[in-house]
Amino acid sequence: MGEGNESTPAVIVDRAAGTCQRIGVRAPIRVLDWTHDGKSFLFEETNKDNETGTYRYDIASHSARLVAIGTGAAVFVGDDDILALGNSTLNFRKIRNAPMEPTRAEIAVSNERNSEVEVDSLGFNTTPAMLAESRMIYATENHLAAITTFTPTRSGPIRQLIT
Repeated sequence: MGEGNESTPAVIVDRAAGTCQRIGVRAPIRVLDWTHDGKSFLFEETNKDNETGTYRYDIASHSARLVAIGTGAAVFVGDDDILALGNSTLNFRKIRNAPMEPTRAEIAVSNERNSEVEVDSLGFNTTPAMLAESRMIYATENHLAAITTFTPTRSGPIRQLIT
């Protein structure tokens, strides 16, 4: 995977086929995770307005689909299930207009195949700007996710580590 930069497009390199294919998204991107079968991947894109979105890219159809707004903390927990940190009420306009507005931290599991989304509150507030700086990893062996995010306080942000 070539994540690209301001002057170079993001590409997928297929070593077996000896090909290099551009993906139709604005670079630079940051790859977050791959499905077990390697047919899809999650990536984070931050646009020129500093708005972050997480997308699922399907290699066979050459298409990207938005899965979460305002966060780079998302992983596959199965080939069709995606776990993402965020807030279900966020949209790009809210992020642009109020990046430091208190926002409830939520975790969501979505399944593209049957269009189901389950959202749960994590019990603390963050901000859209802090959600955009959050990260997540997932261990398939024991089915545990580790999330690093932030909570605003009067003396500045405090890091939250969640498993």
